[in-house]
Amino acid sequence: EAENRWGFNKRLDDRGICPENFHIPTDDEFKILERYIGMSEDEINSGQYRGNKGSKLAGGINYWLEGLLINDEFASTGFNWLPSGYKHGQGDYYIGESGYLWTLKNTDESTNRRSIYYDDPGIFRYEVPNNLGYSIRCLSDELLNTTIHVPDDFPTIQAAIDYSIDGDTILV
Repeated sequence: EAENRWGFNKRLDDRGICPENFHIPTDDEFKILERYIGMSEDEINSGQYRGNKGSKLAGGINYWLEGLLINDEFASTGFNWLPSGYKHGQGDYYIGESGYLWTLKNTDESTNRRSIYYDDPGIFRYEVPNNLGYSIRCLSDELLNTTIHVPDDFPTIQAAIDYSIDGDTILV
């Protein structure tokens, strides 16, 4: 995982922001994560504040201001979303209060972002202008479906099954 704070246009340049074999998650890929942590389909597909599962994705308890985000589910998934804040036109950052992440581009003018706040356990999904500075969380391409070969990739069938995700093919 790689996470850096970038303005939206920076991630589209020829240098590539994510390392090789990683990509910026799409809105739909982020919805898969939200489904995995227990959000309902209505919550997943709506905008604004949704659900109460943001605590599961948060991490670094010592970096967050104390609030409703810190509860019994805090950091329970290992995602480790940090309160990186964001950059707006005046150049201010709100580190410690909130964490913001870009999802892959929707249009030339705007895209969706996700955010969590110290004082709310929900996950915020909102379309925003492309001129703000949010963090980017790169997603491994290995999460895309693949073919796993036993014994070339893993010594046992069980090891291959344990590693696989829905949609993978295991060949013995």
